[in-house]
Amino acid sequence: MDVEDTKIFPRRIAIVIFYDLEFNFLVQLRKGHSKAGEKYGFYGGGIEDGETAEQAVRRELLEELGYKPEDLKYWGVYSFKIDLPGSKYDGEFRYGDLFLSPITEKLLETESEDDSEKVILPGDRVLENRNKEFGPVEFLDSAKLKRDLKKDVKSKKA
Repeated sequence: MDVEDTKIFPRRIAIVIFYDLEFNFLVQLRKGHSKAGEKYGFYGGGIEDGETAEQAVRRELLEELGYKPEDLKYWGVYSFKIDLPGSKYDGEFRYGDLFLSPITEKLLETESEDDSEKVILPGDRVLENRNKEFGPVEFLDSAKLKRDLKKDVKSKKA
């Protein structure tokens, strides 16, 4: 499969992981919006010229869900390896900015701008991406993200 880099792996991106206290993540069921065969995706998107990562993720959330998160925390830069045999991008690495935000009632009440749906999945399933449900990528920072998130969840439960 040969794909255009700008369609599947665009300029630098900013995404948000919405999570709850049971370590579940709210993600997007992509339906007809799959770019590389992924079933699910994270909310967020490309960072426009002159935009910060936070401005980009807030803009994308407003466009995609009409949602303005009150609690949005920058986690850092995450990396992933492209696993797309037959593509000229197979084996390459990409980077993006990752934000964390709790799942709220207000978020759950939002409607998607398109035919995608909000779905809640176990966080471990999302980060492991064993069945490539999140596309042809391997998340390289999963262990650190999992530790940080579980620590955050534990502190909020206390």
